[in-house]
Amino acid sequence: ITGPRRVGKTTVLRQLISHLIEEKEVEPRRILYLEIDDPYLIASTDEPLKDVLDTFFKKIVSESPNQLSKRVYVLVDEIQALEKWDLKLKAWFDYGFNIKFIVTGSSSLLLQQGASSLVGRAREVVMLPWKFANMLEYKTSKDDFLWTYDLRNALNESIHSRNIDFFWNELEKHKVQLVKHSFLIEQQSQNLLLKGGYPELIENNDL
Repeated sequence: ITGPRRVGKTTVLRQLISHLIEEKEVEPRRILYLEIDDPYLIASTDEPLKDVLDTFFKKIVSESPNQLSKRVYVLVDEIQALEKWDLKLKAWFDYGFNIKFIVTGSSSLLLQQGASSLVGRAREVVMLPWKFANMLEYKTSKDDFLWTYDLRNALNESIHSRNIDFFWNELEKHKVQLVKHSFLIEQQSQNLLLKGGYPELIENNDL
């Protein structure tokens, strides 16, 4: 999972842990969350990922990685802080262990440099700041603003076809919703201009 800082990557990892436990019924002891850029961890070992995983399998899972009875999930935050992270993840993958790695990173350059080592072994998900529609959905019910996607598609069609009628017709169709939510639309448009689409800033009303 890549994207700029403060966009919510760590929050997504924590939500994923809750999802694995509550929805997928994964035993908590089979889930490891690791902040690889923790200064105390970096200072205490030259191989933080290897040492933590060794301890995890010996003391928590109580199984050898090559004899796992069920899948283990390893979530690593800020993976770019780990030296040669791509080669180390590739090695774990190539062992064929029943381990699912989910990692986040904020440094696009480092992640791009490591991408070639993981071709065919990894899938990248890019997290970006919220769009305007996301901000509206956050403040109300998502169902209240499904029509914004119609407007977006109509605008895209109008631009490509050079025909304003597509967008104009959608505006006419949804003018009741536009009037109904006019205050919220104006408020959140100002929020987007002033704060960008970063969830933490949007939530903070003092800024």
